[in-house]
Amino acid sequence: MFAPFSRIWIACAVVMAIGASPSRAQNAPDPLAAVDAEISAAEDSLRAGELEIAESRYRSALAAGWMLMGALDAAERRLADARDAFLRASTSAFDARSALQSLAIVHLQMGDAADAVTLLTRLSGANPADIQNRRLLAQSLIANGQVDEALQELEETAHRRPDDPEIKYAIASGYLRVKKFDAAERLFGEVAKARPLPETYVLIGRTYGDAGEFDRARRALETALKIDPHVRRAHYYLGTIAIQQDGVTRLEEAIAEFQQELRLAPTDTATNLRLGIALVEARQEAAALSVLEAAVRVEPPPPEGFYYLGRCQLALDQVSNAVASFRRALEIEGASPRPDAGRLRSVHYQLAVALQRTGARQDAAAHFAEAERFSANLTATERQRLGQYLADAQDPADLIAAAPPLDVSPLSGLTTEQRAGVRRRTSTALARAYLNLGVMHAQRQPCSRSHISTPRRTDNRPRSSPTIRSATPIHRCSTRMASRSSGAAAPRTRRRFSPVCSASMRTALKSASCSATCTRSRATTTRRSRRSSARCS
Repeated sequence: MFAPFSRIWIACAVVMAIGASPSRAQNAPDPLAAVDAEISAAEDSLRAGELEIAESRYRSALAAGWMLMGALDAAERRLADARDAFLRASTSAFDARSALQSLAIVHLQMGDAADAVTLLTRLSGANPADIQNRRLLAQSLIANGQVDEALQELEETAHRRPDDPEIKYAIASGYLRVKKFDAAERLFGEVAKARPLPETYVLIGRTYGDAGEFDRARRALETALKIDPHVRRAHYYLGTIAIQQDGVTRLEEAIAEFQQELRLAPTDTATNLRLGIALVEARQEAAALSVLEAAVRVEPPPPEGFYYLGRCQLALDQVSNAVASFRRALEIEGASPRPDAGRLRSVHYQLAVALQRTGARQDAAAHFAEAERFSANLTATERQRLGQYLADAQDPADLIAAAPPLDVSPLSGLTTEQRAGVRRRTSTALARAYLNLGVMHAQRQPCSRSHISTPRRTDNRPRSSPTIRSATPIHRCSTRMASRSSGAAAPRTRRRFSPVCSASMRTALKSASCSATCTRSRATTTRRSRRSSARCS
């Protein structure tokens, strides 16, 4: 197989998404539009004195903001951070279904299928008619090894939506898992009839390849190319199938397929990576060098990319660069939640060889020992290990459905710098919402004002006249908080913003000050009482 079988289920929610054009990201709406709209509505409610509505809208902004942060983390494969973000979104949202479904998908991607099953089973019990949730539950069940339960769940769902091609696709994928190939082929045919597009055949071909049905996979991919010779991913999967089916004996065919894919998308990271791997295995290191250097420029970089880049550099006598690449591969693999023993063995061995060539024999001996330790329980052949490298290389289709319950299309195609900008703006918006909620909560603190003397007003300004003075520090403070959390420099301009310029927020600030004054007054009264008692005694 050229990808873990659970990837089939992640893709089932986006049958037609593979054919999406990258150019759509350029015309996509602002990713923060929903967050900004909720904050703006909350501030309008504050101006109108509608505090409960304002709080509800601020919490909606928090939920939307954390969903966006989770989508950013998932797109960058920072799964632990994505899990935490979706969990925060679920506690802020009034309807937490989307956040919890996204959280379940992150659990799946982290290998925690049992947690995903528990979460989605609870959601399904609360809303049995939620088809999306039932599909995700089936995905979790299959990843947890409960294939029969997954098929039962999908078949029950099919009774509710008999013409849904995505459900048919998911059932067909499950049939492949239990070796019911004819039944799977029949359902895939119905899916293709309902969606007669080249992207449909690409997805079907990929699914057959995941199940080890390479001949069926090749036929589906070739059909896609007949419909549209420029369809994305068809050449990519044909090249991967060639290596998975016959190993190094068909490297030249695989290289040709990957090169054709790169002509369609010259900057595609996954294709650069697999082409680089194939070129190194074919002993064409000079051609592989630039391809692999392009493949490791993504964030986070793939560990197999640095491993093969190190091998390429070592073959070209760039020994010091090779040592650095192997060390980087070890660093990334060691930080993985599920380190691969075979990959660690290979990296340690190649690093030892490189260190030996630099004269660092003691360090080389230590890494040879580590390679031997990881080799003890490995029985895979070199061909199988090559296949595993290709299987574990980040598949481009995996990124399409990082969080199907969330519409993350505005994030697709963004560069690293653009994503960082979205992250900074989201951090600022979250800090702003949290701070204003905190001020609103301070307003609700009980405070007896009977013993506090209020100075007489000496100006003629109307008592109800709003000013922006009390509102401006709120925005500046929230901006500084977000800047500290994101590492960006806080703005020093004196531009005036008016996120909250209502009498309600001035009252909230006055209430917070009142609470502090009450505390100081009570402390002063207590001290005076003690002094009087001491004088009397």
